[in-house]
Amino acid sequence: MGLSLADKSVPKGGGAGGALALGLTCKDCLYFLGEPVDCKAKGCLMEAHSCISFAISGTINGKNATYMGKGCELTCAKFLQEIRKDVVVGSVLTIEKDDHAFGLKVHHVDTHCCNKSLCNGMPHSRALPRGLWLSLGSALLWALP
Repeated sequence: MGLSLADKSVPKGGGAGGALALGLTCKDCLYFLGEPVDCKAKGCLMEAHSCISFAISGTINGKNATYMGKGCELTCAKFLQEIRKDVVVGSVLTIEKDDHAFGLKVHHVDTHCCNKSLCNGMPHSRALPRGLWLSLGSALLWALP
């Protein structure tokens, strides 16, 4: 898959000459097949002007699965161009995890791109399981006077 979040983040040890060239700060993480979503704030390279997030839902061997990610990108236009080229509804997306390759048949792609620090921190509506949304909705109704 052409979506590469890591190369727009500040490398460990800093940028050129060891100095950190920080611009935006974005949430940064990947989630696939039951891993906990632990998104951390991460400084982006100076040339990255956008925080992005995506959620790709589909099936693997007939079972529902979601691949999500957040990170830094040069521009929103570049992110949208990459995801439209690499992730097509109805196609099979190969995702590698722990030395295994999984074929995710893509049913839906949800994207978000913004230009302020930490603006990609909120989850997508499609990224959360329906039961969790129901739980959140019930909690909000309970909290209302």
